[in-house]
Amino acid sequence: MLMLFTVDARHHGSGPVKYAWDPHGKFVASTGSSRVAHIFGRRGKLVDQVWSEDGELLAIVQANSAALVLWEPKRLREHRIVDLPCRDLAIGTNRGQVYIYDHATGEKTQAVSKHKRRILCGDWNLESKLAFGSEDRQITICLPDGRTFDQVKIKASPQSITFGGKSEDKDAILSVNMGGKTILLYDLNERENALELAFQSRYGSIVAYQWFGNGYIIAGFSSGYVVIISTHLNEIGQEQYCAKFHEHSLREIVYNEANGTVATCGDNCIKVVRMSDWKEIAVEYLESDPPSSSGSAAGGGGAAVGDSSSSGGGGGGGGSVPSLALSFADLQWTSDGRILSVSCDTGCLHNFMILSSALRSSLFDSESALMAVFKPVAPWTMLFTVLFLVAGGLALASVYFRVSTWDFVRAMTGFVEGV
Repeated sequence: MLMLFTVDARHHGSGPVKYAWDPHGKFVASTGSSRVAHIFGRRGKLVDQVWSEDGELLAIVQANSAALVLWEPKRLREHRIVDLPCRDLAIGTNRGQVYIYDHATGEKTQAVSKHKRRILCGDWNLESKLAFGSEDRQITICLPDGRTFDQVKIKASPQSITFGGKSEDKDAILSVNMGGKTILLYDLNERENALELAFQSRYGSIVAYQWFGNGYIIAGFSSGYVVIISTHLNEIGQEQYCAKFHEHSLREIVYNEANGTVATCGDNCIKVVRMSDWKEIAVEYLESDPPSSSGSAAGGGGAAVGDSSSSGGGGGGGGSVPSLALSFADLQWTSDGRILSVSCDTGCLHNFMILSSALRSSLFDSESALMAVFKPVAPWTMLFTVLFLVAGGLALASVYFRVSTWDFVRAMTGFVEGV
């Protein structure tokens, strides 16, 4: 990986950093205790921030404030305030209320729910259904107009909510991380058949998970394990893959569909693994002692980033975990999978570029483009085809030079009879 740029504590202030890439990967917005939201180009305390799906709007929720800031990249010198309560942007309050704001019309709709405590998480699906969870251990699914579609009682506070499913029905299953212990699978088409996925206790608590492929979930656990589990009926709950990526702890895991890799942050490093062959294609060690010079594009400071290296497998690092490395937490990919960002509780935001050569399999790998062409061809068919092409080429050459095929072969090989 190549260090692209770093935004340090001089911009964010000390403490945790909140940031978000727009869906097109052209801008990154970041902020921290300085209470100033910075917008950086691709090369170049607030509570949360999120980009709209079309990348034309940034919404910033402020701590202890009933105002929402909307910023548009097309109007670099303009911003405006929308007072809460606020079909595209959903805002949850600490009193259990949820408002839906349609930026196109400016309309604000309150979702019908019975929550009395703080809203913790939420997610939209492709049918514009909104699911959100509260500290009161309830999940509400509502329609774009705010009407309640369903409400579910769960046994632990939700840490995250994500829609997923199989390729033929991408957003039909609602998954909920229940207290970091289990994952609830709630099928909107078969609501009476909710399932709960439990994991081995040695894995620790569920840090984060993502849907990928045709109905699979990749999850990262606090003790350093990464597990892939299936949601197909004939193999529901079965582990398809398990490896210990970090020796002591894992802080975050993110999967990117565009480049087919998964990145994790834990112990004192970031790891990027290519999922086609589970090869570790990049490692960045996060040093606790900053060097004398910095490769920062937006100012030097904070933690330093050491040399990258590559190795096979998903093994963990050794030794004790540097205290500063534990402050690295949040990982995000750009949509094209070329830039990986990691934030630091000391006020730094590091951005790495993933080299294209690392993402490609070798020429003769089973997953490479060359081997994909020959994969459906039987070996004997391939052999006869090659022999036929060679014989045909020799025959055409002998006709062109007006000699016999045998004379042409002897001329090409230098073979002389009787020597």
